Amino acid sequence: MGPNMHKLLIVDDEARNRAAIRRLLRQEGYLLSEAQNGAQALELVSESLPDLIILDIIMPGISGYEVCRKLKSETETADIMILMLSGKNDLGDRLEGYAAGVDDFIMKPYEPEELQARVKILLRLKQTQKELQFEMIKRREVAEALRTSEEKYRTIVENMAEGYYEADLHGGFTFFNNSICRMTGYSRTELLLLKGMDLIHQADKRAIFRAFAGVYFSGVPQPAVGFAVLRKDGSIRQIETSITLIKTNSGDLLGFRGVTRDVDERKKYEERLIYTAYHDALTGLKNRKGFYEKLENVLLNARRYQGEVALFFIDIDKFKQVNDTLGHQVGDELLKEIAIRLKECLRETDFISRIGGDEFTIILDSPGLVSPKAVAKRIVHTISRPYNLLDRVIDYISASIGISLFPRDALDMTDFVKNADTAMYAAKKTGNCFIYYHHLGN
Repeated sequence: MGPNMHKLLIVDDEARNRAAIRRLLRQEGYLLSEAQNGAQALELVSESLPDLIILDIIMPGISGYEVCRKLKSETETADIMILMLSGKNDLGDRLEGYAAGVDDFIMKPYEPEELQARVKILLRLKQTQKELQFEMIKRREVAEALRTSEEKYRTIVENMAEGYYEADLHGGFTFFNNSICRMTGYSRTELLLLKGMDLIHQADKRAIFRAFAGVYFSGVPQPAVGFAVLRKDGSIRQIETSITLIKTNSGDLLGFRGVTRDVDERKKYEERLIYTAYHDALTGLKNRKGFYEKLENVLLNARRYQGEVALFFIDIDKFKQVNDTLGHQVGDELLKEIAIRLKECLRETDFISRIGGDEFTIILDSPGLVSPKAVAKRIVHTISRPYNLLDRVIDYISASIGISLFPRDALDMTDFVKNADTAMYAAKKTGNCFIYYHHLGN
């Protein structure tokens, strides 16, 4: 409704007063209606609600005060603005009017401009009140929607299998769900007294600090950062978390949030897969894949620092006889015992692997510090000692060893391995001995 389409009701028992007001306000384009007493006024209001009533105080029957009280007591009519006409400037009349709910007074006789101004002011006030009421309703609706959304959000977060956390810029927790408590073993009260870094295993603290610092300075979220958590009971679990900044609407940084997953079982499974890929299932020694990766790294290091490497290829003599006569179970036990004896002949820095059925390799890094010949002799002697396995004594096992030296016998890994293998087959012709590749006259 435009400013000139407001509905006004003029209530006065004297026709000349109503006519004067009508002429004056018609100029403003208002929609006008009239009543000559209070009862008629209430009837007209019930048919169509006006925006403003210009109301005389003294009228036959129902007074202006009573009309005002009646209208202000009803919810539907309480918002109607009332401008009361008074023939005398009496404080008692005004106080009674205000108590009844009158919005404003104007004294008779009045100046036309004053009446017009007071009407405009009251109508503007009414419009402002409507806008405020509408705004309050909207705010209540928004607040209720926000409360409902937050309750739904918290319900979802609390029932997540994953952990969810929010922390300030100093690392103190400001919010977290129950899954965080389960992962760490701490209660809510205990966690609120801790900082995130208090839960990180010492070995991972520096990497985690760098990850959070990287997100802080770059603003780029980290989707997954892995680390070990030290639980309340002292146990360790592998955790993976995302890291995202929390910002205000103006862009100020408040802290961090993220979703945290317990990946302990997955990590253990991955470790088992890696272990299986690089280890012999029977003896626990490194397998062929592990051997070649280790040899490649050792040779790379030797080239860089002009070092030396000795490579042993070991074949177990008469092992097939054990399998054929005593069975594979005894053969497996024999291989496990041989692996143990080989380890006893070596330094912790030496590397041993099983690359085939009865074939083992040994890498002696920096052989200048230990004699390959002395190690080979010790191995030949140790392997040839009798074995007592599953109530059976085996006393005919021996070892044939081929030895290749880097860089004396070869400069690349392929030739290095081939030369050790060649020397081993030469040793097998004699049996229970070792032979250097360069002694073959190649």
